[in-house]
Amino acid sequence: MGFLSWLKGLLDPLPVDLHQPSSYQYEGNTDVDVAPPAYAAPAFESFGHESRITFQGTPGFPMELVTGLPPCFDLDGTSPVFFGSAHFADSSIHPCKIAPALNPSACRVPYGGKEHHHDGPYTLLPFDPETMELIPTSGGRIPNGRMPIVGGHERDHNVKLYHAVASVYARGGIVRVPGKTAPHLSGCNFAWGGIERVFRSNYEILCWKEGHSYNDNLGVSKSGSNTSQKISSDLWKR
Repeated sequence: MGFLSWLKGLLDPLPVDLHQPSSYQYEGNTDVDVAPPAYAAPAFESFGHESRITFQGTPGFPMELVTGLPPCFDLDGTSPVFFGSAHFADSSIHPCKIAPALNPSACRVPYGGKEHHHDGPYTLLPFDPETMELIPTSGGRIPNGRMPIVGGHERDHNVKLYHAVASVYARGGIVRVPGKTAPHLSGCNFAWGGIERVFRSNYEILCWKEGHSYNDNLGVSKSGSNTSQKISSDLWKR
């Protein structure tokens, strides 16, 4: 591969087809990995400003008036997929995907090398294109001058995790899958096909647009109380 071809691939990488049996060796691609069960995590600080929707044993799913338009869709091209944050018992919070069409749990977390079916409390971050945007990146890098949206943290609360979207080539098209990223992860970790995958490229990080204020409200307090939106019962699908 010549230098110009290498540079073009770095700046404009092709989506990776995870349905192909040879996907891990796809054209020599080393950017797709199965995630390790644990991470070494140096601290990295950032903050967010958002209104999240809390799920904690709540039946049904909010209407689009509440969730906003979905940032992603599943393989069928019509089933919505949202940005989520799963609250774990060890006090960590992990960015994840929320897909209402999935059972038994709509919340799927890339964690410990697996696609974790999370049945504990979690929150949904409505995507607001007026204040948020997805920025291409790779290798866990935070784009220069940009403020990524905090989606969680490791057990060490100083080690932040951010919302990300991986672009997967599947069934002849592109499927965009919400996941998590951070400098110590060196890529985007996302739940797909029952396991935790890692893309070193072919992903985007969710950032605030310039000119917006920030705080760090992730939606569920340590006590488990709801600090997010209070939603009228008539705005929930049954």
